[in-house]
Amino acid sequence: MKRSLFWKMALVLSATVLLVESALLVVMYHVSYQNSLTHNTEDIRRFAATAAQYFQAYDPYDLKDCADCNDLFNTLCEDLDLSYLYAIRPDTEKRDETYLALGSSKSFRNLVDGQRYTGYVSKGTLTDAELQAFNGDKSGVTAHEQNQFGDMLICYMPVERYFDSKTSAYVEKTVSFIGAEISMDEVMALSRKSFLNITLLTLLPSLAISAAIALLLYFLISRPLRVISERMKHFVEDRSKNFERLPVKGNNEFAEVSASFNTMAEEIDRYLAQSVEMNRQMTELQIARSIQMGLLEPETFSNTTAEVSAFIRPAKDVGGDLYDYLELEDGKICVMIADVSGKGVSAALFMSRAVTLLHQYAEAGLRPSQLLYEYNNHLAAHNSNLMFITTFVGIYDPVAGTLTYSNAGHNPPYLLSDRLTALDGRHGPAAGVFAGEPYDEQTVPFRPGDRLFMYTDGVTEAKNDSNRLFGDEALQKVLETVLHDGSDIIEAVLAQLSDFTGEAPQSDDITMLMLRAVPPEETNS
Repeated sequence: MKRSLFWKMALVLSATVLLVESALLVVMYHVSYQNSLTHNTEDIRRFAATAAQYFQAYDPYDLKDCADCNDLFNTLCEDLDLSYLYAIRPDTEKRDETYLALGSSKSFRNLVDGQRYTGYVSKGTLTDAELQAFNGDKSGVTAHEQNQFGDMLICYMPVERYFDSKTSAYVEKTVSFIGAEISMDEVMALSRKSFLNITLLTLLPSLAISAAIALLLYFLISRPLRVISERMKHFVEDRSKNFERLPVKGNNEFAEVSASFNTMAEEIDRYLAQSVEMNRQMTELQIARSIQMGLLEPETFSNTTAEVSAFIRPAKDVGGDLYDYLELEDGKICVMIADVSGKGVSAALFMSRAVTLLHQYAEAGLRPSQLLYEYNNHLAAHNSNLMFITTFVGIYDPVAGTLTYSNAGHNPPYLLSDRLTALDGRHGPAAGVFAGEPYDEQTVPFRPGDRLFMYTDGVTEAKNDSNRLFGDEALQKVLETVLHDGSDIIEAVLAQLSDFTGEAPQSDDITMLMLRAVPPEETNS
């Protein structure tokens, strides 16, 4: 049995033990670190105060005198477990620091040697904490920071007087301060070793207990499951040989699994018989979809006077929406969009007839109202199922700069010109039901740069997870935005639909068609 459950359980138990041990180690180390930080904060204040007392005997304005203090500071670092000790005379206006005396522990000396020295001036590095100490905070201003030497605990202490070597007298004035630093990395180095030893001592027994538990689970769970798995495997391989079903023994979980498997085996037999028929139907649907999509024009078209963009996405494998466009002999552009009642194969067949008729009558040069009249009569005469189809037809005349259109019960398209205009009004009923119905038509200006946006109700009636419709108002907001920024209409609508519907399944076919009048300057360029 590949990747046995036993080994997975052992791995999970071991990983759990390691995680718990690691978490305990982190918590213990954190607590120890905080305790050490508190303890060393108290110590470093005393040490800084001691160093400040010693440095009072030196003249901060005599660098040779201050240099004599370096050995004393080195000794203090070794005796007081300080990592770094220094005296600074600050320039509070320029925020400069002049290092007067420096000392460090032996383990820390290779880090600090050569970086600073007596008389070294650090430009603009005086910190607020140092300034606070220099201004007389005798409590010891502490700081915990990461600097070039690592994790450092620092204390700054003012030197309240100094020895004037010229007058051989003490001057009661603060002109320098002490900086004392302790490396928390060195402080915690020993603790880390202790914690690691503790972890190893506790980890081994824990892993042994985990191994024992995993072994017990192997005999109680993994081994019986291995038997069931092998029988299931042979069932799949030997179904045609009347394979014997799993025996059901006892009333525990494994008996329930065996019974469930036997039931599943019977369902598989029925499912396989059904799946053959389903696969045949799916193949036929895919062929029908290919034929249906082949009846439609390409999704983009352009010439010197017009651009056309289209998008279609059926809700099922085949749908009832259609779009069509063609360039007429007189240079006019005819665009059409339609939506068949219902979905599925029957709607797709009706749509196939409709798109063929629309293209045929448009090529014949009929006006939109005449086209819909003939189209409706033909569909109604051969429509025993009483299906209907809403249809919009528009013809753009680039010479006259007009759009003539007629609407057979379809959603009103939108004209994007200097403002957004809905081409309201349905000039007749949906086609395909009653023959002899008259259709009106209307003509509006369609200037260079104007756009006509047509769509089916799959756009406005798209639903989200809360079963709420996208709606006309949301579509108009998208078009208002597009009108002002000039972006692609179809892409903008699709983006808003995607945000609105989320993971909700598509409930209806979605089809969009856009016609744009090309300005002369674009053609000339």
